[in-house]
Formats: sequence, structure tokens, C-alpha cells
Amino acid sequence: MKEPGKEIIAHYLIKALLENGFVLLPGSGVLYLQRYPARIVNQTESIVPPGYTVDFVPSTYVADYFLSYYIAENTKTSFHFWNDKLKSLGEEINNLKTGEQYNLGGLGFFKKDDSGSLQYESNGLNGLMGCNTLEVLSCKPIPLHYKKEKFVSKEEIPTVEPSPISEKIVTKKKKGRLGLFGWFLIILAAVLFSSLIYDRCNHVLVDENIAPPPHIDQDRFNKPPDKLYVDSFQKEDSNSLDEDYRMSEGDYPLDNKDYPEDYFDSDTFYEEGIDNELFEEESKRLEEVEETEEVEEIEMDYLVVSGRCIIVTGSFSNQNNINNQSQLLENLGYSVYTENIGSLTRVGVLIDCNHDVLYSELDYLRTNVEVASWIMENN
Repeated sequence: MKEPGKEIIAHYLIKALLENGFVLLPGSGVLYLQRYPARIVNQTESIVPPGYTVDFVPSTYVADYFLSYYIAENTKTSFHFWNDKLKSLGEEINNLKTGEQYNLGGLGFFKKDDSGSLQYESNGLNGLMGCNTLEVLSCKPIPLHYKKEKFVSKEEIPTVEPSPISEKIVTKKKKGRLGLFGWFLIILAAVLFSSLIYDRCNHVLVDENIAPPPHIDQDRFNKPPDKLYVDSFQKEDSNSLDEDYRMSEGDYPLDNKDYPEDYFDSDTFYEEGIDNELFEEESKRLEEVEETEEVEEIEMDYLVVSGRCIIVTGSFSNQNNINNQSQLLENLGYSVYTENIGSLTRVGVLIDCNHDVLYSELDYLRTNVEVASWIMENN
């Protein structure tokens, strides 16, 4: 890491680690501090104090702007400059060949093993001691057997004879003392003051002339309310209801006027029940209303492209991450959808807008691809 930009990145990686405990390296993974306790080394009879070590979790899909913003704010430079630097750093680490290493300064180095997976080797505590502006994380081992040296002073302390206290000074000190009467007055004042505060805190203003609100009858004031029925309007006369709440005759398809007066008293009512034709007609009408409501809900809620809805699985700024996500979705048999939104590219799939199919595919993608997948809606 001979370039000045990379040295600054390594410096602020350490600084962010010490402040937050972890830091995201875009396109590579997560670096985090692990604390280990103090331990005793019996061979050397010494105590190793507690400290930290750095660990790494690889993840090529990590995309975060905190580190770019953190370096830009601390160095008072351009955010976009450091964002590009971190992108190129992540690509350079991911494109390492087998056996190659990439040194991160005091933090350690990355390398590719024989299987092609990315490995991280930490420098331990010595790596975090490379920058003298950072706090110290470790100290030298402390020996268990500490021998105290005896201190012997060769100098003699000069002795000073006490001078006699004059009677005038004693007399003045007696006059300056507080007598019993003075202490009595102080205690009395403290008791009166505390009782005054206690009375003020516990005093409640009571207005004896308070009147009940105008909408409450005097007989009902301070009395428990009556028990209310769930359908209280059924206990009232229909003529007392407002015009807006009265049900029209069309709301009663089986109104009593369509039947003889003794129809409901006869056995034919219980045998025949509701008219089958009327029941089927109402059922068909309700099914048509439900179908139209489902279609309108899909058209209003979800964004439709070429007759299909969109499930978004992620938004990335790195072209390598975009290609990896698109290839993964193609291998699963999906039609890939991409859209540029500023500095990011949104990646998703095109799915049939059928409610059952749409949510079934959404559950599958959340389980196997990205837990934060979501259905794109109309703005």
C-alpha cells in the first residue's frame, strides 16, 4: 500500500474499527473487533492484559457508504473521490489470483487460497499499534512476583518547637463560635422551610363551585354509565334514526311484503327456505364484485411492465455485483429486470401478477436469494 490514498484508507479503517467496533469494506466483507480476556502465562509467570483482535466475514454483496462519508468528513475532501477509491479497492481484493496477497497496512492482509475463496490474516495487536494517533490497545506483560525496594532517607527532618498561643487569639476564636441559640434558630428555620415545601407539594386546589359539563345531566353526574349493547341501534325505533342511516327497501331482498302474512308461521318456510334462484343470483353478483376488486387492487398497487409485476431483489453500485445477481436469477429460471436509479442499479425479476403466484415467488426469493426482496409498486 504505497499509494497515499490507500494509506489513508487503512488509517481510517483502523480509526472506524476502534470507534464503532466494525466497518464495512464495500464489495469485500465486514471487518470487526473481537475482544479477548486477560490470561496468565504459567511458563513466564506473567499476566497478559485483555485486548482486541481483528476478524473478517467475506461478503461480495456488501454495499455501504459510511466509510466513504467517514473519511471525507475527517479529511475535509470529496465524498465521491473516496467512494471510487473504495470501489476499486474492493474490486482489486476480489480479483486476487491464487497465492497473491493484498496488504491492508496495520490491519493485516487478504489472500486467495487454492479453492479460490478470500481469506484474511490479521496482524493481531501489533497491527493496531501502527498509528501513534490511535489509542493504545495493549501493554507489556506484568510479572506476577513484584519485589518492592526499601526506601531509606538519609536526610533528617528538622524539628520546629511549637510557639505558645497568645490569649488574644484564643479570645477572638471564642467570640467567633456559634452559640446554642444560633444553632436552635438554624434548625427551626430549616424545619419551617421543609414543612412549607411539603405543604406546597401536597396542596390540591379544590373548587367547591365547580359545575358539571353542560352535556351531562345533573342526575347522571358522578354515576356509573349504563351497560351498552353491541348493537344498540336495534333497541331504538327506526323512525328515530337519521335519514342517512335508514335502510331503503332495496336493501331487503327478502322483504316480508313479498310473502303472505302467514308464510313465516307455516312449515313451508323452514322446508323451502330462501329462493334458490335469488340466492344464486346474489352469489354470482358477489363473486363478480370480488374479482373486479382484485383486478383493480393489482392495477392500483403494483407496477406492471409488459403485463407482469416486478419483484426487486437488490440495488447495487458495483457492476460486478450487478452481474452476479443477474446471473443467479437467470440460473433460477427468472426473467431479469434491471433499472438505473441514480448511482445504483436496481435488479429484480418479472413475475405474473396473479396474487397467489406473485406472493409464492416472493416467499421463494426471500428464502433463497435475498431476505429483503420486495414488490415494486406505483408511486
